[in-house]
Amino acid sequence: RTMPAEGGDLRQELGLESDEVIYLCPQSLFKLRPEFDLVLGRILDGDPNATLGLLAGNNAHWTGLLRGRLARNLGDALARVRFIGRLPYEGFLGLLTAADVMLDTPVFCGGNTTLEGLAMGTPIVTLPSPYLRGRLSAGFYAKMGYEDLVARDEDDYVRIALALGTDPNARATARARIEDASPVLFGDERPVRELEDFLVQAVEAASSISRR
Repeated sequence: RTMPAEGGDLRQELGLESDEVIYLCPQSLFKLRPEFDLVLGRILDGDPNATLGLLAGNNAHWTGLLRGRLARNLGDALARVRFIGRLPYEGFLGLLTAADVMLDTPVFCGGNTTLEGLAMGTPIVTLPSPYLRGRLSAGFYAKMGYEDLVARDEDDYVRIALALGTDPNARATARARIEDASPVLFGDERPVRELEDFLVQAVEAASSISRR
């Protein structure tokens, strides 16, 4: 069934207490690399009110494998990890709105999910990697002109996440900055036209070579 889109209602629907801080990592499970478990553990250790939200996998076996790995790597903190079942799109956007902090996955970051989170005004902490698959979120922030939530390394990632999670004023400030700056990410056809021009030129160049 469709989950409510309002953040507060969805918190109630998920059975969360009012003082719980939701650190949400709404990415496909294959993006959660084992070394990221330790980063998540440091965030849970640093905020006694933290609840870590993860999406359940399409296959229950995948969820079970990750739960087992987290049990080994997080210990007792596993009790504060909540796997959230698959939601219809309206409910998923409501989940992003309800989150206090979104945690982007290093190495293989969010793309559409990051754009959706930013559209909801949710602060997203990201740690860019050397390759494109890990730099999309940082690129969105660069285009917005707001890079306060782009971490330099794992220590900085944990610091930024906890600064947002433990300080409602910091979260409110981040939300306001995102809501003000994120419109530049949407409705801009210039990248589409640039890709279009490139593809036309590439095809024409290939055709020219084949005719020689």
